[in-house]
Amino acid sequence: MRTIYKISLIIVLGIILSLAACDPIYTGKTFVRNESSYILELQYEPYLEDSSIIILPYSYIEIFHFDGLGKGKDYDCCSCEFVKILLNPADTSKELTKNIENQSNWIKTNSNAKKFSGEEINCEFRITQEDIQ
Repeated sequence: MRTIYKISLIIVLGIILSLAACDPIYTGKTFVRNESSYILELQYEPYLEDSSIIILPYSYIEIFHFDGLGKGKDYDCCSCEFVKILLNPADTSKELTKNIENQSNWIKTNSNAKKFSGEEINCEFRITQEDIQ
């Protein structure tokens, strides 16, 4: 009986240790919030596929889902999810002054303070009327 207890204890400890060694996974979404009166054209390439989206004035649109291995609390680069990303006003006489490739222009919401929390990460790029000249 005592041998079965020791074997059970070893198996339980082995399972706990193997689960603790697993890499955590993070997930998230990227959004563009257009607070301007201009129509915007977004072209992006996450990994292998090209996509193009028209973003209407005063709209909020989800553009991409992402995930990866690692601690969610350490995630810090929204613009790194894209191989290529371009955002311009549809009116070619206007120019967007805020660079979408610059990480500091993204607003990141990340509630993953604990190692194994599974909260979704949200990344938002916000355009205001002042960002378009």
